[in-house]
Amino acid sequence: LVYEIPPRLFARLPLATVVDSQIFVVHGGLSRNPAGGFLRLLGASRNRAPEIPAASAYSSAVDLAFVDAMWADPQDAPRVAPNPRGAGLISFGPDVTARFLAENGLGLVIRSHQVPPNNEGYCVMHNGKLITVFSASNYCGLTGNTGAVLVLRPGGTVEPTLHWAPPLERLAEVAIEPPEDAAATPAAVRRGRALQRQNTAGA
Repeated sequence: LVYEIPPRLFARLPLATVVDSQIFVVHGGLSRNPAGGFLRLLGASRNRAPEIPAASAYSSAVDLAFVDAMWADPQDAPRVAPNPRGAGLISFGPDVTARFLAENGLGLVIRSHQVPPNNEGYCVMHNGKLITVFSASNYCGLTGNTGAVLVLRPGGTVEPTLHWAPPLERLAEVAIEPPEDAAATPAAVRRGRALQRQNTAGA
């Protein structure tokens, strides 16, 4: 039962969002559907299964929009092309980004899903209209990339902040100092409240 709850919760989370009516934020990328309507198709995915559907010739437009929102990657070449990451996945070009933004009156796409090609925590592509941001530095301990977060400022400016997390071996050496007031830690507060409830129930 406990295992079933997180997938059901994830199935209720939005696949993407729009910030300040200007910035489209998604995990993967944009749609392969030349007819447009990506936001409408994503909206139709609100009542969905927890699993990401397969991408095939038999998939519905709604399922393909779901797949593209999760797994599509940008490319420098125009149009849509097969993505080397896997069967049924796509890469999309700057023309796809420009068309999507114009169709929806937006100014920028922010997405993640891959270590940026410049091996930094973020990479600006598609004529400045798409940013890939990747928060995990030295991904899987193998890539040597910096991580980044983007700070969205009033007026639509985007400010990247780069970081480098130490390796796990270094984190193991970090001494965690005990709190000044041990009774104020979250675990101690929970124990105190549970004890109080028991005492109240037994009275």
